Parts: sequence; C-alpha cells; structure tokens
Amino acid sequence: AGSGKQCLPGAQSSGLRDIRLFLAVSGALPIVPLWPSAPSVPCSPGALSAARAIMQTPSKAWFRFYAELNELLPRRLRQRDRPHEFTPPATIKDRIEAQGVPHTDVERIQVNGEAVDFGYRLQDQDRVSVYPFMAILENPHPLRPLYPRGRFVVDQHLSKLAVYLRLMGLDTLHRAVFPDPELARISAEESRVLLTRDKGLLMRKEVVHGAFVRSTDPMTQLPEVLHRFGARECYAPFSRCLVCNELLQRATEADVTDRLLPTTRNLYHEYWLCPRCDRVLWRGPHVQRMQGWVEAWLGHPDVK
Repeated sequence: AGSGKQCLPGAQSSGLRDIRLFLAVSGALPIVPLWPSAPSVPCSPGALSAARAIMQTPSKAWFRFYAELNELLPRRLRQRDRPHEFTPPATIKDRIEAQGVPHTDVERIQVNGEAVDFGYRLQDQDRVSVYPFMAILENPHPLRPLYPRGRFVVDQHLSKLAVYLRLMGLDTLHRAVFPDPELARISAEESRVLLTRDKGLLMRKEVVHGAFVRSTDPMTQLPEVLHRFGARECYAPFSRCLVCNELLQRATEADVTDRLLPTTRNLYHEYWLCPRCDRVLWRGPHVQRMQGWVEAWLGHPDVK
C-alpha cells in the first residue's frame, strides 16, 4: 500500500504479535512483517479500523433494576445503580440478561428517561432503568404482544403447580421429562406462557412469554402466576383431568358402573370421564378439600 504499512502474517509468538499490533494501531509503529521470509498482505483501512476497535476500551452504562427484579441479582448489587461494561455493538436485551435477569420478567425499559424496546443498541454512559410487570400499572410501550390467556407450559420441576393450574381449568402442558429445547419450542409454537425456576431456560431467544416462578411453595405459586397471567374468563375449576390436561366429559352411571366399587356406586351418582386417559372421576371427599383451595385462590387479592 502507499503508506507502506503491512498486515501481520501468522505469528509464532502471540505475545510479541499483540505488542506490535497495539503499537501499530496507536500509530507508534508501522505494521511490518515480524519475519522477512513470511508473506505480507497490504493492510486495508477497514482492517486497520477493525484492529483499533478490538483494542478500544469497553464502554460503560449504568443499570438500575426495580422491585422484584432485584431478587434475581446477587445481594450486593440489589437496590442500587450499578456500572456495566460492554463492547459495542450490544443490544439492551443481551446486556440485561448478562446480569442474570431473563427478558421474560422485564416489562418496561427506560434509557435516559425514554422508553426503548429490546432491540435498542446500548451507548456509552447510558443510564438504564429496568422494571418488572408488577411495578407498573400501565405500559404504553409494550415489549411483547399480549400474553396468551389461560395457556401454559410448565417445566418438569413444577409438577404441583401444573396440577393446580389444571384444577382451575387452565390449559397446562407438563411432563415428567421435559427437555429445555422442547419447552422453549412448544412455548413459541403453541403460544403458551412458559413457567420455570430456570433463568437460563427463559433466556432462550425463541421464548416470548414466560416467568421465573419465585415462590417454592406450590400453594402460593398459583396466585403468583395468576397475578401476572390471570384470565378469569378461562377459569373453570374441576373441568380438566389433573393427570393429562384433557377436558372431562359427563358420564352416566350405566357408562361406568362396571368399573366402580359397590361402595362408590352407593355413595355417588355423578361421574365424569377423561377421554384421553380413560379415568373415571366423581366428587369424593378430596374434591371438597380442593374446593376450599379454589375458593381461597379466587378470593386472593393478587389473582386477576
């Protein structure tokens, strides 16, 4: 090239190569071959710019996470403005998740006081405020479409929560073995809210709607989920099979009498049948207990 600067050939010593490259990029030394016998290639302006970009100091932005999003952060970083270094270009979604907060749990983002979406490219010295769903009443700048009402997919570790959602009549997929890639795929393809206590699962790019379930008690997990993803028009307690999620069908005594014990036939006269797993159900004492749970959930101030 006219400048006489040459790009480095494949170096045998990475330390010496890095020193000479830094000096060349800073202008203190022309880029020349380290070994005269090695072939050299003229250095284009684009290659030189790329080298300078590699050596540049990382940019810094300031993040503040609000309300229950702090529960997803290390204790020493909660409830405070925190610096975060990054190398441009970087989307704000990636930088939020790099700090341990899944994008599914974020409802609103402001940069320097202005609302932005997940695709915003972070700039040096930006000041970022990140809010969860419960911290705001109305979001004029939604980050995603409206959530699918009454439709869930639940990971394998939340089996009781899945049963309780079905008890409320909500369409809930759950299996004893449910690999993460399949959970994420079903959530996206079937438009279902993904529920899990695995933050990494929620960070998969195909997941649109989901939540990190904070409570470890299944009885309180359900109000927590229905506070954000409530759908009262979908509540239909005791309408689904708690084992397989299928809608139950009424059955006559004649349909099921040969499958019942004599005591059951004498005490109960209303029956339901699951068309998928072929179970026969009736309103025994256990149903009265579960009816109490349902009434408590429906009366809970957080359940929408």
